[in-house]
This record gives sequence, C-alpha cells and structure tokens, in this order.
Amino acid sequence: MARQGFKVPCLIDGKLNVDLSNIQLACDGGKIEMPTMDGEFAVLKNSGSFELTCTWSWFMTGPEVPLFDWCADATTHDVQIPIGNGKSLISTGQFMTAGGSQSVNQAGELTATFKGSFSKPR
Repeated sequence: MARQGFKVPCLIDGKLNVDLSNIQLACDGGKIEMPTMDGEFAVLKNSGSFELTCTWSWFMTGPEVPLFDWCADATTHDVQIPIGNGKSLISTGQFMTAGGSQSVNQAGELTATFKGSFSKPR
C-alpha cells in the first residue's frame, strides 16, 4: 500500500486552525558541541527551542485568530502539530511577529511566528 501525505493540522490553544495555507516549523534540540582537552567532542544538552511560522488566508471578516493581539500581548499559547503515528509536537510559547501581504491578483495572507519550548514528540 502506498504511503499518503496529509494536510498537517495545527492546533492553537486546543482549537484547530482551518484557514492555514502554509506551515513551516523548525526544532532545535539544544545540543551544544564542546571540544574536550583530548581533542574529542562532547555534546551537552541544553533546553531546546521550537519555531513555527504559519500563513493564514486573509479574509475581509478578519483573521481566524487574533494574530496581532497575540503578538502585542505577552500571552502564552499552546501549539500542537500532529506528526503521524499518534505523536505530536507540543510547545508552549508566544507569538513573536505578525504581518500580512497581498499582491495584485493574489489572495491576501497573514503570517505569524511562534517561538516556544521543544521536547520529544509525544
């Protein structure tokens, strides 16, 4: 049986976001390479980080979620990205940037960047 891709869902504070047109994520395990006295390398574990950039369709009725409010406020949010096999990337953090764009004869888009903690998928 062939493997099938799927549209990656994104849940913010437990609510599924249906107007997403693009998701980009980056996870950093927080590993730091340290040279040792004998010329080898050791790896130290630091706290990891999670960065998520989402793009939503921009409708006249406004965004699906209050992106600009979240960016302006210092509120904490929970983000969950299912990655398959019953596991998800789950992070707690804040929306750091929000913006929008629209080109001639193109749909408008809103973009926001979330940064939070990273831990092993569960």
